[in-house]
Amino acid sequence: MKLWPFSRKSNEDGSVRHSLDLFRLLAGWMGTKSGASVSHKSALEVPAVLSCVRVISEGVAQVPFKVYRQVGDKIMPAADHPLYRVLHRKPNGWMTSFELRETMTIHCVMTGDAYAFINRVRGEVRELIPFPPGAVSCKQKDDYSLEYQITAPSGKTMTVPQEAVWHWRGPSWDAVSGLDVVKMAREAIGLAMSAEESQARMQKNGAAISGTYSVEGTLNAEQYKAMRAWLEKEFDGAANMGKTKLLDRNAKFHPQSMTGIDAQLLETRKHQIEEICRAFRVMPIMAGYSDKAATYASAEQMFLAHVVHTLSPWYERIEQSAEFHLLTDAEVEAGYFVKFNAAGLMRGSHKDRSEYFAKALGSGGSPAWMTQDEVRALEELNPMGGDAALLPLGSTAAPEPVDTSAQDAQNAKQEAQVERAIQDISEVKTLVNMSLLAPKQPVLPPNTEVKTGDTHIHLPENLVKIYNEAAKQEPSQVTVNLPEVQPPVINVAPAEVKVDIAAPNVSFEAVMPTPNIIVSLPTRKTDTTVTRDRDGNILTATQIEQDA
Repeated sequence: MKLWPFSRKSNEDGSVRHSLDLFRLLAGWMGTKSGASVSHKSALEVPAVLSCVRVISEGVAQVPFKVYRQVGDKIMPAADHPLYRVLHRKPNGWMTSFELRETMTIHCVMTGDAYAFINRVRGEVRELIPFPPGAVSCKQKDDYSLEYQITAPSGKTMTVPQEAVWHWRGPSWDAVSGLDVVKMAREAIGLAMSAEESQARMQKNGAAISGTYSVEGTLNAEQYKAMRAWLEKEFDGAANMGKTKLLDRNAKFHPQSMTGIDAQLLETRKHQIEEICRAFRVMPIMAGYSDKAATYASAEQMFLAHVVHTLSPWYERIEQSAEFHLLTDAEVEAGYFVKFNAAGLMRGSHKDRSEYFAKALGSGGSPAWMTQDEVRALEELNPMGGDAALLPLGSTAAPEPVDTSAQDAQNAKQEAQVERAIQDISEVKTLVNMSLLAPKQPVLPPNTEVKTGDTHIHLPENLVKIYNEAAKQEPSQVTVNLPEVQPPVINVAPAEVKVDIAAPNVSFEAVMPTPNIIVSLPTRKTDTTVTRDRDGNILTATQIEQDA
């Protein structure tokens, strides 16, 4: 008689195969086709998994997370709300806000769920106490409400209602628990673990190709054991690479050819990095993997895409979860809400930000939709107040250049009129003078020429008419009315004059008198000592000089 599940064969859907599988399941281990046992803790030993989990959890933790309130058209931080300090600074007695969000994000990214006990005092949230996913089990009751069984570190188990647990739920199948990403991607993670282990073993053996040693004759158990120990000592390991080999019994080495898996091991490891990144929806470049074709510009765009496509869904998921579990309906109706401030992550270059803020302030003729203080707040600068807190009324664009072509044409026309008037006046004066000198001249025909001295003047019809009228008059009765010509008004902007004056060269010469140096030496005395023999001859003479 066979008892299930100990002897029941497994199904293709991953059901329990035997007692070892049951033990692994209870212990959090998940078997893979590559032979590696994957658990949540062992998965973190894979660099690609660790990098993906960190880039998401740190991206959630590093962004300010605050309670805001909207009153009319104004939105401001609700620093007076009890939840503000819990979310933004100190969620409990031993963790910071960064640590809480980082830990809960790691739980949710890997297992699909993150839990925190909500400690309320007189209806206000005063503490958030996180629990590992393995210490919490979620159950949906018949009325579709949820209840949670929490196992404390002491081992005590308690059942708490839905309103007492802040539950982050990742992508879910049943709308109760999130999908376990490590479990869903265990084959990709297991293959990465196996490839890394294979590479490590190869390096341990000095990256040498394995093979077979053959000797003449038959080895007994003791000889085989000794031979095996000697080969491991002298041939295995990286330290033995390149050493001279000495074999007896006519031993020969038969190398084993490298398999395709071994030859493509590096490519396999690269591919698994991409597979793991797909499972966590993280761009490979954010996990430290690049194909060397990425440029700085493309990397910057990839980072912005990472914020939009990877982090933003997590921000929205956590924000809505916080409002659902941590705020009452009355507080939501009063305008309270929870928000991540991810503006800092979306910052581009200084040039891009300058152009963006210039348009926001009304540059380029577009209506202004931000104040100077709002721009300063995004740049983490203190407000200036006054006009800086008001929305600009008009465009701050530079004035358009004035088109002076029409004015220039008008000025040219006026100048031509003046020049023509001056010419007409000169010709009229000539005719008048001629008529005064010969007042009884006959009437001139149109388009005639008059000679005055050496000059021939062609008289048009209008001037001939004036001449004829003047010729009929007596000299005393000649009256010439000349039209008054207004000189044109021409405005000329003064030219900019720059005067550069070179600084004079100033030199100072100090003449110092030669100092008189007086050296005073003490008085010296000399003592002479003479030694003589019996005959009075001088043997030695010693002089000693010293201060008197």
